[in-house]
Amino acid sequence: MGFFAYDGFQQEGDRRCFLFRVDEKGAPSTLFSIRIDLGLLVKNRIPMQSAPMFCLNLLTEASHGEPGSLDRLQSYTVVPEDFQKIHLERQRQAAEKLSKKPYRRPFRSPASSSNLRLGSALNSAWTQAPRITPAI
Repeated sequence: MGFFAYDGFQQEGDRRCFLFRVDEKGAPSTLFSIRIDLGLLVKNRIPMQSAPMFCLNLLTEASHGEPGSLDRLQSYTVVPEDFQKIHLERQRQAAEKLSKKPYRRPFRSPASSSNLRLGSALNSAWTQAPRITPAI
């Protein structure tokens, strides 16, 4: 199988039809048109700029799959089930993010030129300060 080349898109009402071409040596070009309802992109939080890559992933997966699975994509309309892989990946990333400890910046000591003093020196100076008692 050759490589997929993006040939642009056509707007068909509330659908966008993405066009791809496959050039193989010694064979005529094969055209693929994949239509996506724009509402599905919004519902599945896929940016419009990522839609051609989403279609390319569908084509690539089909080309590595069973024989004949690529043929069904020559004129294909994306269905909600096609987004399942994206949803699973997002869930995996969210679970991974929750399992990690939050990033904590390491504590930096103040510069030597700073008047800020931390630790026991501050506490001992405070406790050793003379107490003022009111005269009665």
